[in-house]
Amino acid sequence: MGDAELIKRLQGTGLNRLESAVYLLLCRQSPLTGYRIAQHLGEASANIYKALDTLVIEGAVMVEDTPGTRYFTAVPSQEYLARQKKDFVENCRALEKQLAGLSARTADERVYRLETIDQVMERAEEMIRNAEVQIVVDAFPRLLERIAPLLSEAGTRGVSVTVNGYGDVKMDRCIVVQKNAAETVLTMFPEDWLSVVVDADKYLLAVIDRAGTKVEHAIWSNSPHLSYVLASGMAAEILLGEASRILREHGLTAEIRKTTEKLAGLLIAEPPGYQKIVGKRPRNGEAATVPARKKKKQ
Repeated sequence: MGDAELIKRLQGTGLNRLESAVYLLLCRQSPLTGYRIAQHLGEASANIYKALDTLVIEGAVMVEDTPGTRYFTAVPSQEYLARQKKDFVENCRALEKQLAGLSARTADERVYRLETIDQVMERAEEMIRNAEVQIVVDAFPRLLERIAPLLSEAGTRGVSVTVNGYGDVKMDRCIVVQKNAAETVLTMFPEDWLSVVVDADKYLLAVIDRAGTKVEHAIWSNSPHLSYVLASGMAAEILLGEASRILREHGLTAEIRKTTEKLAGLLIAEPPGYQKIVGKRPRNGEAATVPARKKKKQ
């Protein structure tokens, strides 16, 4: 790890760039006078002494006064970092107690956009951990694997967990239903999808590239109105999938065909929304475009 990276990490402890550079130098060469430090770093002496004063206050540097000269020595890194870690933990605990009483009491039903994969997964994990009654999940395999242990843990504490899965997935304390046409769905979309609804009160929708490096689209909301509608839709899809499987196993494929023909308007393969999602993706060797809607006959 180079000096630039070390300095960047030291800044994470609350030091600024110059203070971090001074501390790093003193970790390698101690004791040094302020004048010598300024020479090493090519900084003005006034700036160096200001940085040293802060480092002494922060407990990162010790100072030795001799007649006419002050020498500075770095506090051992293990000691300095241990104290920083202790202070950070104590500060977080105090803030948890003090800020809890400042939380808004009114319901916030807005829809928020999530920008990073860490934000998506942290929000999904927080929702699952705090679920009280019900969790409904529809997740592509890679993303399901990441939250599977938490879902099983939720099931262990009595939460009803139902998963619409895309393969032979087994999860303790969870009901896993094989998604209808799972292979087809996986090939329809070039990204990984994750949908989580908790207690029909909060929901998360995320689309992440298959490499797991970029969020294509992700939103979260604790709107009970939107969450209830989404939970109902996911539940209906899962129930339909299970009913279709049972009918097929009992040789009633013809009945399924009749039903799908009757409800063909609900089963349009590539509606405008789907076209917009994958419209920029080349298909069959050609550039895909969103087809123009046909005009109704007068």
